[in-house]
Amino acid sequence: MEKLKYFYRPEEDGFIFKKFGKEHFLVFLFLICIALFIFIFKDNLKKNKEKQKVLKTIFLFLLVFQQINFIYFFVFVKKTGVYESLPLYTCRFAIYTSILAILTDEDKFKGISVYLGIVGSFIAFLSPDLDKYSFPHVMFFNYFLTHFLIYTISLYYILIEEYTFSKKGLKSTLYILNLYLIFTLIIDKILNTNYSYLRESPVLTNKFNTIPKTIYTLFVFLIYNLSIILCHDFFKKIKIKENKWKKKI
Repeated sequence: MEKLKYFYRPEEDGFIFKKFGKEHFLVFLFLICIALFIFIFKDNLKKNKEKQKVLKTIFLFLLVFQQINFIYFFVFVKKTGVYESLPLYTCRFAIYTSILAILTDEDKFKGISVYLGIVGSFIAFLSPDLDKYSFPHVMFFNYFLTHFLIYTISLYYILIEEYTFSKKGLKSTLYILNLYLIFTLIIDKILNTNYSYLRESPVLTNKFNTIPKTIYTLFVFLIYNLSIILCHDFFKKIKIKENKWKKKI
């Protein structure tokens, strides 16, 4: 019981994840292993609908489990209210769109999950923000579970279900993303929060604080949109090269 209390402790301990240290490189190594595992077994999974169903059921369970733990910690343990647990970071948004993608099999939800899953997890793993909780802690566990999940689900849709990187899908994702960011910005101003880092940068804070807030916010919108477009172009080119390679065989 004491170990469980310690795992859910509300007090921050000032922990700062060391960027590009041994643990950080292990995280990147694990990401590569996940990608390799899915790539190696993709043909087997493509042919077996039952295995796909089992895998998506596991994804769904972990997504829901992650959210229950996440909300429980903020509402009932830390007791800071629901405002800290709102799905107003792109990675949290990807959690909900992934749940909807699995439940509905809708391409628009798959598209958002793929783009935000790849871009969001890349940014999150490049600069981990663990809320100053050291291991073992529910938020430490939750952070990595969240981003490994959206990353793995993105790869699943790309490699197993062969998500089509179309202009229509890109436009739909950008439209929904920008509506989401505008809504998030409104909430940020109402609650004086910094969801999706629309009001203050988590890195190079001193430099970004020297520019007007409006310019900074527009810059963040631009970065989000460019990231999605670059992600689309990258995987589009990969698919084209893959198709050419298949024709030669």
